[in-house]
Amino acid sequence: IYYVIPNLAELFTQMNAKLPPLTIAVMAFSEWLTGHIGTILVGMVLGAFALWVTWRNSRAFRRTTHYTLHRLPIARTIMFSSGLAFLTEYMALLIRAGVDMVSSLQVMERAMRDEYYRDRIIAIRQVLERGDRMSSAMRQVGGFPSMMVRMIGVGEDTGTLDGQFSRLSEEYSLRLQRLIANLSEVIKPVVVLLAGGMFILLIVALLLPVYDLVKQAMGGSRF
Repeated sequence: IYYVIPNLAELFTQMNAKLPPLTIAVMAFSEWLTGHIGTILVGMVLGAFALWVTWRNSRAFRRTTHYTLHRLPIARTIMFSSGLAFLTEYMALLIRAGVDMVSSLQVMERAMRDEYYRDRIIAIRQVLERGDRMSSAMRQVGGFPSMMVRMIGVGEDTGTLDGQFSRLSEEYSLRLQRLIANLSEVIKPVVVLLAGGMFILLIVALLLPVYDLVKQAMGGSRF
């Protein structure tokens, strides 16, 4: 687009070739891109920097982003598995180390990067500070699967809360690994199809005029 198409466009212009609409559109895009490449690159760098600064300094922006991702089909599943895997793994470590539940949740508030789950951790801690149980607090706050709440309730009843968190961590980590593996298998053919489609589009847009020019030249050489 940046080098080949401009040269072909110059050739077509010199030969007064009649170009199909697809070729005209591709050449117009190439001309616009080559004329604005510097502005585009600067804009991308400035945009990425502004996004990074906003992400670091605005919890409201992070919160809005995370809550939006939790509503999108595929992103929701990834955020769900990764957030719960992180939460359960470190809760198991903290409880096993002898840290009380409220203090463990305070640590998780600072460590959790997902604002969706951070809000729920804060709400659970506030319920626990009023004297309620972890499983009951999770049920009240919402946003956690029923299986997880039941297992934590069993851990509270049997004194094996760290073990239940460990089992949950293994389960959600395994789900996350499977999800990523499945997504990669789906994305590969999609990328190949998109790349192949773009390649075919460019070939058709550029070779048809060349074919017509060759055909005209061969027709003219007969006389």
